[in-house]
Amino acid sequence: MAKQQTSKPQIKTRPLRNERRGPKPPPPRRSRGGKTWLLATLLAIAGWWAWAPGADMLRERHAGVLSKAEALRLPVNTSSEELEALERVGPLLDSVGLEMGEMNELTGKIQIILRGLELLHNDTLHLKPGLEDFRGTWDAITSFWGGAARVLPTDAAVALAAVETSFRTAQSPGSSASGLWQLVNPKPPGGAQERFEKPANYWQRQYNDCFDKLGGVENLELRKHTAGMLAHWLNNAHNVDRAPGAQELRDIKVPLILAQYLNGPSLLNSAAEPSIRLVTQASAVGKNPPPRVYVARFAVYLAITRAYNERTLMEGMGVSESDLPLEKRPVFQESVRKHLWWVLTTPNFGIELRPPSEPTMFERVTQYFTGS
Repeated sequence: MAKQQTSKPQIKTRPLRNERRGPKPPPPRRSRGGKTWLLATLLAIAGWWAWAPGADMLRERHAGVLSKAEALRLPVNTSSEELEALERVGPLLDSVGLEMGEMNELTGKIQIILRGLELLHNDTLHLKPGLEDFRGTWDAITSFWGGAARVLPTDAAVALAAVETSFRTAQSPGSSASGLWQLVNPKPPGGAQERFEKPANYWQRQYNDCFDKLGGVENLELRKHTAGMLAHWLNNAHNVDRAPGAQELRDIKVPLILAQYLNGPSLLNSAAEPSIRLVTQASAVGKNPPPRVYVARFAVYLAITRAYNERTLMEGMGVSESDLPLEKRPVFQESVRKHLWWVLTTPNFGIELRPPSEPTMFERVTQYFTGS
């Protein structure tokens, strides 16, 4: 009998690890767009660093105005933007230097501002001869709600008053603030009339708008004079907007507004290029000083006023200072120079122009809640 053959049981082998997991997925493909964007960014940064002028190059490019600024002992900042702005008013720097003068002259100019500010703060301006109707002047020019500050910043109003008085009453010991009310030309309505019933020109329309917005000024005569002062400023600004090359004059609008106080709007039609040279090349009219002197003095007085405001804030924070009179303190005079640098390197001396029709934040909030 044949022997029965038995088959060996088949041994099941475990699949290899890779076989158990299945085929290996292909590696993820990196986005070529991401690489391109990163490379472009790096190239742009490298290009900017390569082309951005360094401090030495900026000093060489603006050597003329820098030497004048350093002669005035201004705290020069070699940023491209500020030096370009300084070039914009460069022709005015010689007149600014004359207005700053030596140490004693600067001290005297600071005293002028401080005397005016004291009379305004203490509301004693109305005690001066011929200014009996101007009680409450400080509130009239500082308030955003029913006051002049809604159109013209207070520091600009004070500097303007000081400049005007310094020329009109050079030998007078009176307040520098009195000049603020000598700027009104033409005059506001006389007698009991408050507004122009039939305004015949832009100035009179602006006067009516300003008068309507000055509801916080209770003194009627003061309200009329303040409206006239603001209307004069706005009328000069309107003339700049209509001048040839107005777009190129937008950053020097304030110097041109000031220059018109002496030479009128004809100054804007000069053959000079549409730049600050409209001011610096204009001749004196009659007994008035040249406009460049007027504008330069305003810049210096504005810097003094802003330095004083900063010092007042520091005193409120308890910062102690020397017992010397303020105008003689070296630290205050350095502050004046710091602010003068900012005035000269900021478009329009850092003064924002607002039409009286523009509502204040308080008025916007009121309109929002009342739905009016």
